[in-house]
Amino acid sequence: MVASTTRVDALLVASFTASIFLSAFLLFSVQPMFTKMALPYLGGAPNVWNIAMVFFQASLLAGYVYAHLIAKHLSLKIQLVIHISLITIAFLFLPIAISDNVRPTIEAPGVWLIGLFAASLGLPFFALSANAPLLQRWFSHTNHANAQDPYFLYAASNLGSLLALISYPLLIEPGLGLAMQSNIWMVGYVILLSVIGGSGIIALANKGAAEGLSISDAVNVKSVSWAQRAEWVIIAAVPSALMLGVTSHLSTNVAAAPFLWVGPLALYLLTFIIAFSKKPALRPQIVERMFPYIALLGIIYATLRIESFWLVVIVNLAVFFVIAMHCHHRLAALRPSVARLTEFYLAMSLGGVIGGAFTALVAPVVFDNVYEYPLLIVASALIGITVLPKMREYRRALGAALIILASIFFIGFALDAFLLPERLENLIRTATLIAICIGIIRVYRNKLVFASALAAFAAITHFSDFVVQSVEQSKTVFNERNFFGVINVYERQGEYGAYHLFTHGDTNHNVQLREIDKRREPLLYYSPGAPFSQAINAMRQLRQAPLDVAIIGLGAGAIACYANNEEDWVFFEIDPAVVHMAKDPSLFTYISDCQPDARIELGDARLMLKEEQTAAFDLIIVDAFSSDSIPTHLLTREALALYRSKLKSGGLVFFHTSNRFVDVTSVAALLAEDAGLSARAINYAPPDDVSLKKLRAPVRGVIIGDEKHLMKVLEQFPDWKRFSPHEYVNPWTDDYSYILGAIAAKADGGGALGE
Repeated sequence: MVASTTRVDALLVASFTASIFLSAFLLFSVQPMFTKMALPYLGGAPNVWNIAMVFFQASLLAGYVYAHLIAKHLSLKIQLVIHISLITIAFLFLPIAISDNVRPTIEAPGVWLIGLFAASLGLPFFALSANAPLLQRWFSHTNHANAQDPYFLYAASNLGSLLALISYPLLIEPGLGLAMQSNIWMVGYVILLSVIGGSGIIALANKGAAEGLSISDAVNVKSVSWAQRAEWVIIAAVPSALMLGVTSHLSTNVAAAPFLWVGPLALYLLTFIIAFSKKPALRPQIVERMFPYIALLGIIYATLRIESFWLVVIVNLAVFFVIAMHCHHRLAALRPSVARLTEFYLAMSLGGVIGGAFTALVAPVVFDNVYEYPLLIVASALIGITVLPKMREYRRALGAALIILASIFFIGFALDAFLLPERLENLIRTATLIAICIGIIRVYRNKLVFASALAAFAAITHFSDFVVQSVEQSKTVFNERNFFGVINVYERQGEYGAYHLFTHGDTNHNVQLREIDKRREPLLYYSPGAPFSQAINAMRQLRQAPLDVAIIGLGAGAIACYANNEEDWVFFEIDPAVVHMAKDPSLFTYISDCQPDARIELGDARLMLKEEQTAAFDLIIVDAFSSDSIPTHLLTREALALYRSKLKSGGLVFFHTSNRFVDVTSVAALLAEDAGLSARAINYAPPDDVSLKKLRAPVRGVIIGDEKHLMKVLEQFPDWKRFSPHEYVNPWTDDYSYILGAIAAKADGGGALGE
């Protein structure tokens, strides 16, 4: 009898563990898979993942509400019938795919994207979202010895989620195309349906006194106040919001790709696993000692522009991990008894939705820059305050902030007044900041004072030039933040006179001198003699006729000044703010001076280019990769086929491949090889004797076409060479693109120019 009971108990645990593990694996593997499917429809914008996460979190919340309600009001048998029916109906929406008739709206991309996710993925994701709390509640109805403490099954859920997130960029994405991923996912869904059905039947066969106990416990369980519920929600909101803040930072400054999406999410889940385990691998006391140093590091680091890919990733993820660990340890300490299990999960899920919505939906509207990152670090410092502080604590907190602000401004004023040598001035600045950091660490035990000091320090690092000094005086003349990122236009005074600088995130795109006799000259990547002008002028000489040119990526419109009056040029740009900036002569006059009647098509370039006539252009210029977050769908086999269909006989495609982290040159050259075309590449550096050298930039580029016309076009430009793509790079397609290989190739030196 004992052996039989033991076997039944083992079967119970095995079936429920398998159900929860597989459900979590499917739930978290479909997130990067479907988001990657949706990415091209909005130009590869980094914010696509954040909006997707809001949908996923909202769906998770809806699933938890559903699980909570049916677990509270219905018998186990009815729950089983309803839930199995729901999962079966959701199967009708598989396999997961996006209709060919889908067309995005640029006016409200976030709303459109949420609608796309709901229509394509909503019901299957909702059904999966309810599994973890519902199955744990079913287990609590059985006569298993651990029925009254099913939180150990939460570890299986988190483990399945974590493995899905780790395996997606390392195994699934590099090995399978999106269509195959979707088909395999559907097979996993069918297996899950059968496993959950089996678990429910086993639970029904083994329910007994435990069900009565779990229900009666709900009457005698310690009551939970609304203040306690609010604390659950608030604590859960902070790491959720910060997770998307870190993801947005990495996606914007490195790449919009699954391997960077899943990193913060995987760490987020890992902190849950550690915090909710019976013996945490990272104890709360250790995290508390690390927290003040990490919080300071996060705020300082947010102001820096680091060129090292791995340093950018590692530091941001380390800061996030410790802060999330800090929050989740507190949340684990507040978890209730099993009778309130679904309620607790519901509160955590609500907090996740609120946090995600704040970062993805509210912050881009409320803030004109990415201020939510340091703000959330400050908020995390307040986690753990259990009672309302007394008035004297508020006075101390305000005093700490004022001391920091006053000391910075006083020392800054003194440095300006005494005109000290640069070395001594920098030494004083550094010593001041170190002293402030030490002071902030010293007050860590008082959370309100620490948070106040941290907020003052964040304000100094973000709004003052005390930390990061600009060589040239600068003022912001235009700033806008939207779905596609943050753009700024700065007015500066340099040795060449006044000029405007356009930046997107932390990438410099365009510069224009403001003097009337100089402002028609394109600068930075677009300087005379650089690859852009070489390709345009050579093509013009070959045709001996006005050119028809398509340019993907408008920027400030500098390239428009290479157009002749009788030529037909069209620009494709997805960001309305960029179009507004380029057409406003108070910011840049390239368009108004050189192409006042230029045709500018607003929307994703591939979707818009499809509407153009076949064989319409002599030259297509793809200038969308100099930002660190690149739209991969503009650099695929299908994209190149589209470009070729829009070219006249002998027409060429020029790719601007300059990028800090990604070997775009290898990808473009490999596409040419894959299509049976020829390619030439160039690594251009402005010569030392050129005018305005400090306002010119090095440029990488690849030009693609058939060998005959390519040789004719470039015969007068010997710096264009054959190119050997790096071995880490494979041809990208709409179904398969693995950006991590191109990043590894860049870190390894990239492909090689021929002789």
